[in-house]
Amino acid sequence: MVSDVKLVDVVSDEKTANQIAELLTDIAGDLSDRRGGHIPDEIVQSIILKTYTSVESVRTTFAKVGHRFVVVNEAGDVIGTVLVAKEPDTVLAKNSMTPFCPAAAGEVPPNLHSIFNLAVRRDYRRRGVARRLFQSLGWKFRSNFSGEGVWARSEPPDHEVFCHLGFSHVAEYDEYFEPGVSCPSSFDRIERFNDQFMCSCPRSEYHRMLWRQRKYKYGSFTIRFDDLRT
Repeated sequence: MVSDVKLVDVVSDEKTANQIAELLTDIAGDLSDRRGGHIPDEIVQSIILKTYTSVESVRTTFAKVGHRFVVVNEAGDVIGTVLVAKEPDTVLAKNSMTPFCPAAAGEVPPNLHSIFNLAVRRDYRRRGVARRLFQSLGWKFRSNFSGEGVWARSEPPDHEVFCHLGFSHVAEYDEYFEPGVSCPSSFDRIERFNDQFMCSCPRSEYHRMLWRQRKYKYGSFTIRFDDLRT
């Protein structure tokens, strides 16, 4: 069974903060090349696990700028979590040197709250945990947000996950790496990597050009709070 979604104070609740960090670290490990993921192992180890999933990042780096939500099971264990920026037009985890910052004009879909650290424990997947997290934002916690909805920078393999949750892919805000970035060892060139994650969603000719020339970094997905209430 799954209990209600909770808004938690990770600064004062050390136990919950530790459980969140353990969940995030475990799930982030799946991103690494050696575990079949799409990110080189050294990037996962040196950046993602140190900067984005550690207890310090949960309790200090993101605590002031984001609301931390969790779902727990009957035993009180955290089985799902998501971080949502308190203010719209804020970018969470822009890069390893900039954990959060105001969005530049035209950088992100306007008047939406950035989300980060979405994770569901493996043995609770496909049981509606993520959907329940997001629906709670539209109902139980709507008063905590001044914007119109939420915005996610999605890892390339997660396209269908967000579509299944009701998000829309807005390709004009997709992001690409600068030239020269490395690919996982299972891909010999950027074109093969990008081809694996190509979708049929509308995109401009400019973004089609970026797709052909630079490694795909993130997809941009949005949903309005009103749509989370249906």
